[in-house]
Amino acid sequence: MTANLIDLFEEQARRRPDATAVVCGERSLSYRELDSRANRLAHLLAGSGARPGAFVGVCLPRSVDLPVALLAVLKTGAAYLPLDPGYPEERVAWMVRDADPVVVVGTSEVPGSGNPMILLDDPAVAARLADAPDGAPPVVRDPGDAAYMIYTSGSTGRPKGVVVAHANVMALFAAARDLFDFGQDDVWTLFHSYAFDFSVWELWGALLHGGTLVVVPVDTARSAPDFLRLLADQRVTVLNLTPSVFYELARADAEDQVTSGQLALRHVVFGGEALDLAKLEEWYERHDPGKPELVNMYGITETTVHVTHAALDHDRTAATGLVGRPLPGVRCHVLDEGLNLVPPGVVGELYVGGMGVGWGYWGRGGLTADRFVPDPFGGAGERLYRTGDLVRWGRWGLEYSGRMDDQVKIRGFRIELGEVESALARCPGVADAVVVAGTNGRGEPCLVGHVTPARSAGPVNPSRLGAAAREFVSQYLPAHMVPAVVMVSAEFPLSPTGKVDRRALPAPTFDASASRPRSPVEAVLCTLFADVLGIEEVGPDDGFFDLGGHSLVATGLVGRVRTALGVELGVGALFEAPTPAALARLIAGHTTEGEAHDVLLELRGHGSQPPLFCIHPSSGMSWSYAGLLHHLDPQMPLYGLQAPSLSGESDLPETIEELAADYLCRIRTVQPSGPYRLLGWSFGGLVAHAIAVQLEREGQEVALLAVLDVSPVAAETDGTQAEDLADDTLDEALAEEIGVAGLPEETIARINAAVGHSGRLRDRFTPGRFGGDLLLCTAGPNALADEWRPHIGGRITTHEIATTHLRMMRPSALTQLGPVLAAALAGKDQ
Repeated sequence: MTANLIDLFEEQARRRPDATAVVCGERSLSYRELDSRANRLAHLLAGSGARPGAFVGVCLPRSVDLPVALLAVLKTGAAYLPLDPGYPEERVAWMVRDADPVVVVGTSEVPGSGNPMILLDDPAVAARLADAPDGAPPVVRDPGDAAYMIYTSGSTGRPKGVVVAHANVMALFAAARDLFDFGQDDVWTLFHSYAFDFSVWELWGALLHGGTLVVVPVDTARSAPDFLRLLADQRVTVLNLTPSVFYELARADAEDQVTSGQLALRHVVFGGEALDLAKLEEWYERHDPGKPELVNMYGITETTVHVTHAALDHDRTAATGLVGRPLPGVRCHVLDEGLNLVPPGVVGELYVGGMGVGWGYWGRGGLTADRFVPDPFGGAGERLYRTGDLVRWGRWGLEYSGRMDDQVKIRGFRIELGEVESALARCPGVADAVVVAGTNGRGEPCLVGHVTPARSAGPVNPSRLGAAAREFVSQYLPAHMVPAVVMVSAEFPLSPTGKVDRRALPAPTFDASASRPRSPVEAVLCTLFADVLGIEEVGPDDGFFDLGGHSLVATGLVGRVRTALGVELGVGALFEAPTPAALARLIAGHTTEGEAHDVLLELRGHGSQPPLFCIHPSSGMSWSYAGLLHHLDPQMPLYGLQAPSLSGESDLPETIEELAADYLCRIRTVQPSGPYRLLGWSFGGLVAHAIAVQLEREGQEVALLAVLDVSPVAAETDGTQAEDLADDTLDEALAEEIGVAGLPEETIARINAAVGHSGRLRDRFTPGRFGGDLLLCTAGPNALADEWRPHIGGRITTHEIATTHLRMMRPSALTQLGPVLAAALAGKDQ
């Protein structure tokens, strides 16, 4: 073999000069344009010292200029060093110091490193490029030359550079020819960071076959619905994703059947982390077999992206850890500690040999010798890479069983826990640090940091130190290496041998603040944050990323906001405004007090179905009903009725019947005629019943009357309603329902007045009789159904909710109540 990657690319440029090579947003380049631009830049790089045996740093945002720069580096004979501009400056600076590239290609936004730089947005550079020859510089290139160096996490606290040759990458695609039918009509995405080795497969998969490479903008990559639309619009045929990203894309695919039906995908290749085959069940139910073909490919940076291949189908979703069989030209040995082959079904360490094994670690001779070992089953000079992965041979090939060391993979990135521990330990105020693999509220793998405070720090607030430690390491580590949470302990538990007992470390907790929502929109957002993060509650000032969120989960949150509030937001909005309060301000464009106290409160004003009207409890506030939004059909409008006194009206009704008549007039401004859907919690249940009685008297249909935990007669109450409580307990009740922190004193006074007025109306209320059915939800077991029987002519269906009266609208109760209401509103058996 004498050809290298550039030779194969230039052959495609000669064969298909006018075919589209690269697309990013509105910009595109043909193969002729891509080749010409790369040649011109290569001349400038060569003039700066780029040559075989040297490194050239590339620090560029995602654009058509990125593949131009990578090709230009290889045309000089040098190897490219990817420096993702999204990484912390300190980490990028360390890689530059370690690799010492002869020049760095970047833009004016890239911090100076001390190395020579070529800034593509510099007018002087643009002029030099225009004058440079558009033919390739005369360089003798060898397939054994280094093509790139990608840094991976290092156990010593510093990343380590893995050097891979042209021949390794070409052998990878030679092996792929026996398994795939890639060709010039294929459209590939460059979705991943070019500092992640999956990008090698994406970039060269397109350009070596004469296909089209679609560079995915960062904002689009963060939003599964936007990415799904890009796949359809660009007619992408080959998609390569980590499983974590695909799970979010699959959810978007399920929610947008129109766009899903427009996809042109032929192959979906998984890699980078363990695949949970059971999570593909729903995808297979929506898509015909083989359209697209799903493939799982295990691999390591040190062995050139991919090592194994497993074609998937619906019958294999029950398999555990399946990574498949070795690629042609790759040797996989499962060995014991004595480097002996183990029988099928027995777990051992995976050693990889053959065409993909790279050079080793840059400047780390000892580490290279330890991990790249002589192949006892091969010829002279052949090596095996010790992966540290535990596997066994199964029915369909290799099955992954875990790690031998502290290395983990998070969202496709390999992480040495020692590097994260080293960064945490450098945080001011921290004495010692330990990092373990854990799970967040959604059950997803995440990093959990544990620290002990330095004695010199004095009294320590654990939550503040934990937050400070996360903030500190984010300055030095990429986002995927920042712990989702940092726990603070006075000391670490020790094993009998005196080592830290990692299994005895406290379980991670993603604590929310004690503050409560200050507006209906904040209440909605707090509920949505908690739901997507898989935690009990979120306060308005809690940060999404501080509670364990990441960019993949952000996609789901933005989708929920769109459904609940009818607001179109990009994922970038969450990075700009990461708390419910900040996001509420961003949505409103101003502070959120405005219309929050209107009598008819619009919680969701859009939708094709008849609305649900919710009547306030004794506080007069309906904000808490916002928690119902993401439990109900997104096409169902939701309105709350609030006490007129909250908005300053002084002419107050003297009976519940008068209040019901007033509310009915306001309801009819939205829905002039039935069928009506009514719900009331506590005092609101009495008003909802009174409205139903009036509607029935007028000949109007009431499709749903739902009453939440209230007795129809005041004298028979069990004392759990807010209006029957003593003053000190009343304050607690209001805090449970809506929270009063941050509300103006005038508003708090009006709420207290509303509670008193509700109690007086209830004392003199005698319910009428409604001839329809009643859906009655109670806080635990009680006899409320018997009390309601004289006032209901139809069927009473009762559901017990495991909560207290005052917590009926809290997240844990809504997860029980929501499905009951959704079924009733859909006309299903309650």
